[in-house]
Amino acid sequence: MPPPPPTSLPPSLSLAHSLTLSPSHPSPPPLALALEAGFDFRQPGCSMCLAMNSDKLGSGERCASTSNRNFEGRQGAGGRTHLMSPIMAAAAAITGRLADVRALQLPEGAMQVLTVAGESSATQREMWSAATQSAGPIIREEGGGDGGGGGGGGMPRFTVVRGAAAPLNIPNVDTDLIIPKEFLKTIKRTGLGFAAFAEMRYHNPVEVATMGPEIARPNEDFVLNQPQYQDACILVAGPNFGCGSSREHAPWSISGMGIRCLIAPSFADIFYNNCFKNGMLPIVLPPPQVADLMADAEAGLPLEVDLQAQKVVRHDGSAIDFEVDPFRKDCLLNGLDHIGLTLQKMDTIRDFEAKRSAAAPWLDGATTRVPKIWPVAGMPRYELATPSQDDWAEEGKRLRSAAAA
Repeated sequence: MPPPPPTSLPPSLSLAHSLTLSPSHPSPPPLALALEAGFDFRQPGCSMCLAMNSDKLGSGERCASTSNRNFEGRQGAGGRTHLMSPIMAAAAAITGRLADVRALQLPEGAMQVLTVAGESSATQREMWSAATQSAGPIIREEGGGDGGGGGGGGMPRFTVVRGAAAPLNIPNVDTDLIIPKEFLKTIKRTGLGFAAFAEMRYHNPVEVATMGPEIARPNEDFVLNQPQYQDACILVAGPNFGCGSSREHAPWSISGMGIRCLIAPSFADIFYNNCFKNGMLPIVLPPPQVADLMADAEAGLPLEVDLQAQKVVRHDGSAIDFEVDPFRKDCLLNGLDHIGLTLQKMDTIRDFEAKRSAAAPWLDGATTRVPKIWPVAGMPRYELATPSQDDWAEEGKRLRSAAAA
């Protein structure tokens, strides 16, 4: 934790983890003050969430986190993560230590009553005088997700896939191994094929993450670098494939390599679900059958996966049946991602928006008014008040009494 900020640090100051300024950049006075107080600039990406940058916990350091981490040391080796509510995490940020927000002594005037009444200030009077009429329901109906061509939803259709199958006979391949944390500084689904299995695939994975695939030095011993598997569309893997962190970049990167189907004795649940969302078919088969397919793949024999028939067809024509959820099967066959599924309900959405617009016209076109959000005629006004110190004290007593009971 950073040391407590000086009393002159504005209590309302917050630093976004994705701020693009660097510590060496000439900072405006408030930012310079924050740096002097011990705050850090976070680097882009998951940052401390995955300990992927330099801004991570050191051994013995503690972190106030609003989201759970899935294993010990996730935010830095030897660090301790304390799970707490957002307001308690904010109290820790203000004080520089784990603290009870109800015990904070805030500066005079910080607890003043807030109101949205039109007469409260010149700014609000101007705002309400500029209230606009409803623009009517605005519905954007652009089709398709961001995954490429397909059946109206952005995903390529999955019907029959046949071709080379690559063997990856390793148990417990986690998402850190599928795509290392250094590659997670993007929210785009495409273009991550070069990052898949980087730590096994390259001799210089860190350089590839920072400088791109052009400088990659491939590891010739890695199975997916071998000529017969470079165009593989099927991956035969070991048990518990996709375990670890829930990052969706993992299926993005595998899909980016051209893999359309994965076969294993078992998958981690989140990875399994994410495969379907990204146009890939994960097939769970008993270990003996996976062993047979693994042997076929190691021998360089092709496989065929027929989703409609729910069969994996081997080189000799023999077939292995597999199970798949009917809804997910339909989505893959028709290339429907979540956007495509939503577009199928457009008549219902239009009907709902028409009724909603009549009942609450001030919500019309809200996204078109961001960030300059002016009120719409007919918008209700509410008086809001922040809790006082006495309110916090009473709430604390109530919670302690409830806990004791």
